[in-house]
Amino acid sequence: MKKPRLSRIYTKNGDKGMTRLPKGVAISKGALQVESYGTCDELCTCIGLLRAQIRLCKESNPEIYSEGEFCLHRIQNNLFDMGRLLARALESDEIPEDYELENDPHINFLEAKMDEYLALLEPLESFSLPGSGVLNAHSHHCRTVCRRWERLIVRLMDEMPVQERVLVYANRLSDYLYVFSRWVSLQLGEEELLWEPSL
Repeated sequence: MKKPRLSRIYTKNGDKGMTRLPKGVAISKGALQVESYGTCDELCTCIGLLRAQIRLCKESNPEIYSEGEFCLHRIQNNLFDMGRLLARALESDEIPEDYELENDPHINFLEAKMDEYLALLEPLESFSLPGSGVLNAHSHHCRTVCRRWERLIVRLMDEMPVQERVLVYANRLSDYLYVFSRWVSLQLGEEELLWEPSL
């Protein structure tokens, strides 16, 4: 796929609150479609912040560093792909003829990683609370932005066709970020904070 050239950043085309989709269609920046891929971009940025924090562990915890760099870099690239699909909506040339959702490599990657982490984690008797450590809290922040992105995709699907793999990826990614937050705490020897119902 040919990569876009970004030689000019400001175009003034958005000064009236409009933007253009990849095929040149003008659309309001307040449209749900724009909000859906904009939130995907926000999530990618949050994951970038998590990734930057993980880089601080390079010397003290190389396992977290290598895992974070490998997984989060891949996820950020996948999110750019998902944002592009949302900007284009459902177009026949976007779905390979031999594509099968159950064999999607991006979704399967997240599931395999979750299985790997869960094999090391103790089952929880309550929901975990964000904040057992800085990386844990950043992971949970990413998870909640991902859940918001997922809700936007569902709303967008009520308005126009959206490839199912985008919604499934968002759902699986939020699960991954939750399990990743627990795995990070385990690696750092942090005690998980648990919800204590009071009502």
